[in-house]
Amino acid sequence: MAESLANDDKLNFGGESGMREACGLFGVVSTGNWRPDTNLSHVIHLGLVGLQHRGQESAGMVTTMGGPEDPFV
Repeated sequence: MAESLANDDKLNFGGESGMREACGLFGVVSTGNWRPDTNLSHVIHLGLVGLQHRGQESAGMVTTMGGPEDPFV
């Protein structure tokens, strides 16, 4: 699809007024120095809110204890 759009005279890819992609990424790595009552899911949520409109078409959140059977680590 990008190739068909690139041939359109009205679009300027890579220029100041052209189409651009913008995304945001936020993560938390806990090394055990956090207070035990810290809700890391809430910390991640606040970080994602701080990204404002970046990635508003899709978002995700994963938390894990990092065990050997955990597929997310």
